[in-house]
Amino acid sequence: MNKRRIDKRRYIVSFVITLAIFSLGYFLGFVMENIRIDYFEEAYEKQELGFKSLQLQYQLAESNILKENCKGLKELFNTFVQDLEQQRSRLEAYSRETNINEEEFKVMKRKYTLSQINFWYIANLLKERCPEEGDFVTILYFYGDEKDCPRCEEQGIILDYFKLKLGNKLFTFALDSNFEEEPTIQLLMSTYNVSSLPGLVVDSKTYGFLTKEELGEILCSKIEDEEAMSKIC
Repeated sequence: MNKRRIDKRRYIVSFVITLAIFSLGYFLGFVMENIRIDYFEEAYEKQELGFKSLQLQYQLAESNILKENCKGLKELFNTFVQDLEQQRSRLEAYSRETNINEEEFKVMKRKYTLSQINFWYIANLLKERCPEEGDFVTILYFYGDEKDCPRCEEQGIILDYFKLKLGNKLFTFALDSNFEEEPTIQLLMSTYNVSSLPGLVVDSKTYGFLTKEELGEILCSKIEDEEAMSKIC
């Protein structure tokens, strides 16, 4: 009889401990999720301010007030793109988590997508307004899921390779073609006649899937910096 009571107490204690551990884990997960969301909100606000700053500086450059400061504009642009890359890495890490709020994630992804498009736009303005600072290539990369685009993963690896080699001589902006929450993606695909995936817009010229050799040849024809060219050509 006493043994049964002891066993019963053990079961109760085990249950209470298990429940406590589960509750603690759930609570910590909830707290960490809120921390991540707060981080992305803060990061996006910084990106938004950065983009507005770039717009203002470009407008000043257009009015010749900053005519001689193209180099400073390029350096500031590089800083913001690096921040955007860090935000991308954290967004990807967040998307792999099991417990995420789908709607909040979509909002964060849309903000990040708009940040990418904004910086791509600024990059083209910089190349046009400050050609001496425009020795870099921009790529809009339209991708889909494995069903829609079985070669997108391979294309992404190739783009990552050249980004690693070229650094700030290459700026790649990856846009999810299935992300219906942001209609600007479809507008850009229509504008550049992207009809298949993967789709690449390299300095305003549209391509389909590009092998490592094909993309390397294109980049070698566009980049003038000898040190950068020696790494891929």
